[in-house]
Amino acid sequence: MGWNALLFGDLELPPGALDRWRTLRIEEGLYRDWARSSMMGEPAHELTVEELIEKLADHARWCDETYDGPDHQRLTLTERSVSLRAQINEDDFRYWNGLVATMFRLGEKVGAEGEYLALASDEMAGERLVISGGTSRHERVDLVDEMMRRGGPSGVFPYQPILDEISAVTSARLQARAATPKKAPPREPQDAKTLLASSAASTKTPNKRASLKKASPKKASPKKASPKKASPKRASPKKASPKKASPKKASPKKASPKKASPKKASPKRASPKKASPRKA
Repeated sequence: MGWNALLFGDLELPPGALDRWRTLRIEEGLYRDWARSSMMGEPAHELTVEELIEKLADHARWCDETYDGPDHQRLTLTERSVSLRAQINEDDFRYWNGLVATMFRLGEKVGAEGEYLALASDEMAGERLVISGGTSRHERVDLVDEMMRRGGPSGVFPYQPILDEISAVTSARLQARAATPKKAPPREPQDAKTLLASSAASTKTPNKRASLKKASPKKASPKKASPKKASPKRASPKKASPKKASPKKASPKKASPKKASPKKASPKRASPKKASPRKA
């Protein structure tokens, strides 16, 4: 509910047109130019004007009796006129805007004349629906700009009395809400069986929640103690690596017999030279 909407409109009906207007049906696709509208547009669902009047009456009672806010809405009908004054929050506006706009626009089918405006209250800008001569159109409107151009001592701003009326109701609603303490909504009476069933359900519910909370650590415990992360297989071959270097250090066995070889001290070369006396 970021902003509030101001909705107001008046229709003048020809004699006998009110009953015919009540029977008309509000439905999607009646006006193709609703696609270009940002503040009005297609209705949320289908119903008759009479059914929408009843829904608006229920909404007005809800604003008065239940809703803790400044929202208010009044739809007044006579044999020759239709009048709406409302200020509602953004969420409610998104639901009602297409329905109410189409309801007013259907006045063209019974010869009604008048206007309907939907505005953002903080900017005082939005759209205006004009019904006249059996036709209707919607257009962008900026009341601040119109007030500057048409207001003042020498001009007349036609919407000022309506805006003052809506503002006065809003202010009174806010003062009443501030002075009234909030009350808890009354509980509906219940029989003994309903009370017993509700009390039994309330006692079972906390036990289920507590059991789920106690059992929840079991799901997370295997992940923390997982032996896969501390894998001993990767570390075991690195520690046993001295086996590859052990044969290299034991290589002196091959060189030892060559140094101690007795074949190099051969006595056969010196023995024939010493037997020379036979020549003399």
